[in-house]
Amino acid sequence: EYDLGWGSLLSSSAFIDGEGVKDQDQSSFGGLPVVQPLKSDVEAFSQELRLVSQLEGPLQFSTGLYYENIDRGEQDTVLWGGSPDLNPVFPQNVSSSLSITGLKQKAVFGEMSYDITEQLKATVGGRYFDYNKDKTAIYEISFDVTLPAREPETIDETGQTFKANLSYQVTDNVLVYGDWSEGFRLGRGQATSPGCMAAGIPAKGIESDTSENFELGLKGSFADKRITFNASVYQIDWEGIPVLTALTDTCFQFVNAVSAKSEGVEVELQAYLIEKLKVDFNASYNEAKLGEDLSASAVKGDNLPGSADVSATLGLEYDFSVQGLDSFARIDYTYLGEYYSDFAEKTTPAGNYGQLNLKAGLIFNQIAVDLFVNNATNKDSLSWVSSLQSTIGLTSANRIRPRTIGINASYQF
Repeated sequence: EYDLGWGSLLSSSAFIDGEGVKDQDQSSFGGLPVVQPLKSDVEAFSQELRLVSQLEGPLQFSTGLYYENIDRGEQDTVLWGGSPDLNPVFPQNVSSSLSITGLKQKAVFGEMSYDITEQLKATVGGRYFDYNKDKTAIYEISFDVTLPAREPETIDETGQTFKANLSYQVTDNVLVYGDWSEGFRLGRGQATSPGCMAAGIPAKGIESDTSENFELGLKGSFADKRITFNASVYQIDWEGIPVLTALTDTCFQFVNAVSAKSEGVEVELQAYLIEKLKVDFNASYNEAKLGEDLSASAVKGDNLPGSADVSATLGLEYDFSVQGLDSFARIDYTYLGEYYSDFAEKTTPAGNYGQLNLKAGLIFNQIAVDLFVNNATNKDSLSWVSSLQSTIGLTSANRIRPRTIGINASYQF
């Protein structure tokens, strides 16, 4: 980082070279002892150059350039994990596949703010991007059937996103604002699956899905900043959502199929009831619904999978002293509303549970130690229910982590 006097120039570079291995249980498919070893490797480089002004007067700006280059390889193999004598039909190596993904992205961005008055401030910004993402897959199927490598399936896009913000400082402690912004998520190439190859259906790249976001909010502090209160209402219009679609009985591909709208309100409160007793409260209500018909079982107005209407957290923390050492005790309760993993809401619901966490700790010189108990009541609830195997009468699900007791320790240099 270099100080220019009227601004600062920052250059940030990052390089990652990593490998990963894990074994994944696939016994949910028919209850058979099948294991899926997964191997991955990645090389990634990113570079950002940013100029931020420090001007005198009402005008400030920032601008910059961004570049990234990522290469990722993934190999998975499905193996029979039981006794060879009990293997009904599978060869030892049921199937294996290799995929190679590459991404190159360039972007230029900028933002400018202007103090219209001492209380009113306007900000505008934008980002232009150009990226190329491709995927090559080689499938090796059981019974000595091997499909040859195909040409990479590529997605190549350019575009821009913009933002605008208007804020008004009502008093020294109260700010109201309105915010409009656009967002996008990178698309990706899509390799042709064996089922689609057999049907003669080539894969198409998945384009970026985009969002348009509106937010009105308030940030305030009261009672000599012993009470902090933030609130906002928002609307998110989501376009081009990638959805896994059955093109034939054996050919499944992601397509940019539908739109959705999410509307909600969020509130946040932090208050000191007495000098050393603090309460934290966060809550949100959100409705995320499909914006158009997708299929007979997914129609306009259906809730998006995985979207709970209500979530809330309440916490109490008390600071005290033990033998002259700064200490604290804290209790948190979190509630997550009910939600489904499919549009038709025919799967077992997930969510609709509360979780209690406890923590206490102290600080001795530069050492901080705390004891925690997460999910103190050992609540046994579902955090997700998969709908991928529901068409063949199978269901898999994830549960919240059971009661966990542990110690955190840190040292401040």
